Amino acid sequence: MGKYPLEENIAPFLESREGCITDITKKNIERRLKRIVGEMKVMLDKDEISSMAPKHMTPEDIRNFLLTRIKKKVSPDDIAHDISALDQIMQFSGSVAVRQCLILYPGLKPKRKMSRKPPLPTEVYEKILAEYEKSDKNDFKSVRAFCMVLMYICTGARNKELRLACLRDLNLNNWTIYFEHVKGEDTWGEPRTVEIPEIIRPLVKRYLELRTAWLIVHNGRSEALFFSLNGKYDCMTSNSTRLIKRHIEKVVGERFEYRDCRRLFGQRFIDNDVDLQDVSVLMGHAKTETTNGYYARRKNTDAIHNAHGKW
Repeated sequence: MGKYPLEENIAPFLESREGCITDITKKNIERRLKRIVGEMKVMLDKDEISSMAPKHMTPEDIRNFLLTRIKKKVSPDDIAHDISALDQIMQFSGSVAVRQCLILYPGLKPKRKMSRKPPLPTEVYEKILAEYEKSDKNDFKSVRAFCMVLMYICTGARNKELRLACLRDLNLNNWTIYFEHVKGEDTWGEPRTVEIPEIIRPLVKRYLELRTAWLIVHNGRSEALFFSLNGKYDCMTSNSTRLIKRHIEKVVGERFEYRDCRRLFGQRFIDNDVDLQDVSVLMGHAKTETTNGYYARRKNTDAIHNAHGKW
């Protein structure tokens, strides 16, 4: 063993998970573990931890690492992911130091506050629709941007779900899209099918026409519904989808996040009296509490109206 046994264990640990996790999840875990190791190397040089050999690392070493992350004001979600990844590789290496640390110092475990942020304002959604109507319907890049953003809004897709969707996942006979690469696909997540609303179907059709024409002109082939323009025509990166969103933000003069689009998807169904269980299924949530707590909830004014005269 070298000076950094934890680092040496990354490759065999990931190899042991082969077939249990997707390539995307594997890359994310590898990236996170390499970053954790990098930070621990610095701490070891400063004598802030005693060892980087998993069997010799103590709960106090894990505590010091987590305190360093907390002092950097890293988000609770990110720290929770760090704890999960570190605990997995430590257990693989024969150590329960992470678990012991959380028993000795329970306050280090991130507390996730249930908070529901507002959805994308309906006015912004309508402005995007209006700007598309005024746009050049022969401009492939423009139509692609409008189509992608409006599909995020109208299908409630997470970033990776639509980004990794294939052309074959689109069914124009019943106007649905199948999301295969969902959140939690290695554990609790289940692929799902969502209907594409009638209001954006002409846009989707136009995008598909321009998509075909682009590939013919550029002598390309792609299975991705929204392919990259890097010459490989594979699935787009997360950064590419953000750049597309930024283009639409400039066009409509409004800033938003893809999660805002997802919240609007859920809220519109709740406002239109779709059952919470059905909305939760369409959003790919394992529990209705997630939908209700983070994404969509009946408005107070609607609750008052529905309760009127029922006492």
